[in-house]
Amino acid sequence: MGLGIKYIEFFIRVLWNLARRVGGSNWPVGTATVSTSELRRSFWGCIVVAVHYKYRNADKRFEGIHEQPFIFDNYAEAYLRR
Repeated sequence: MGLGIKYIEFFIRVLWNLARRVGGSNWPVGTATVSTSELRRSFWGCIVVAVHYKYRNADKRFEGIHEQPFIFDNYAEAYLRR
């Protein structure tokens, strides 16, 4: 049961990221600074790399988090190192 749930969670996270990209496809691209990044496992076993970033726009400071899902450890660790 655990392995199937892991794949379902992975695909839900991928679809969520795609839906967010479609909504912001017309936004301007800017430069951000990565403040921290971490690798963690969700409750169901999906591996998530969370990248925390900061950027400035119109003299205001903003920050955000991008979470990238993975199924295999080696791909997540390579993404984290990059």
